[in-house]
Amino acid sequence: MAITSENALAQARDLYKTIRRLQMRIVCEQIDVVDNPDVVDLTPSQMGTLMVIRDGGQMSLKAIAGATQVSAPSASTMVEKLQEMELLIRNHAENDRRLVEIEITAKGIEALNFAENCLLQGLVEIVEGIGPDWSSKWCDVYQQINAYIDEQESSR
Repeated sequence: MAITSENALAQARDLYKTIRRLQMRIVCEQIDVVDNPDVVDLTPSQMGTLMVIRDGGQMSLKAIAGATQVSAPSASTMVEKLQEMELLIRNHAENDRRLVEIEITAKGIEALNFAENCLLQGLVEIVEGIGPDWSSKWCDVYQQINAYIDEQESSR
């Protein structure tokens, strides 16, 4: 059966609703960190910023803004907040003291790892709940989506 524009739009709506529902379930069911003073409670935006910096290494504020798809002032505010939490540090570049590079701290990596593990536990519950056949199909679909996006990005 060929996918028409109407069908594609309806399918896109269903996918969007399911993705949002999945995000809300995973984020909202994180382990409650209030009772553990050693754990930093991160918002999804803070997690995203930390992930970008962890995965990208030392980064400029402009690079962080681009990677997180926010304005430079918003990125600056986020970095400042994460720096106050001792999760990030700012370093002056050795070759140009005007250039500031932002880096994740050991405490930042620890907080991010904890938060990621909480999220992954939410996904594990769903994967176990839908069973191995459906979870395998789900992974196959996501691999296909990633391959398509990679192909589109490389052709630009």
